[in-house]
Amino acid sequence: MSVEENIKLVNRGDKAIKDRDFKTIESLYAEDAIAIMSGSPEPIKGNKVIAEISRQYLESFPDSHIENELEIGQDSWVCVAGTWNGTNTGPLTMPDGTSIAATNKRVKIPMCTLFNVKDGKIIEQRDYFDMMTFMDQLGLSKP
Repeated sequence: MSVEENIKLVNRGDKAIKDRDFKTIESLYAEDAIAIMSGSPEPIKGNKVIAEISRQYLESFPDSHIENELEIGQDSWVCVAGTWNGTNTGPLTMPDGTSIAATNKRVKIPMCTLFNVKDGKIIEQRDYFDMMTFMDQLGLSKP
């Protein structure tokens, strides 16, 4: 696939997230895809698990949206940088599996996501954001 086609694939994922279309999210990833996310102790493995984690975050932050400010690609990689916004009105599952009650606080943090695409599927995703800022805005950081 060309760089332009890879960017379009990633944009389809953004639309699926906006539409809360978890079947499409799952279909965009290879069965054995991995996602490496800030704060997660281990990579998330598999398209079904990636779609489920997306669903959990959107339940925690139902008004969540990403404002993409930059999309660039090279070879099989696509990089998307922007700002993530959302209000925590649902329980939040932490990377260690514990659940935290909704804080009803709004977060706004810069983030960057890298996607590696092979044969029309996302095989790897790497999310980068400042977990301390995220936790602080939720009122969950420890003094």
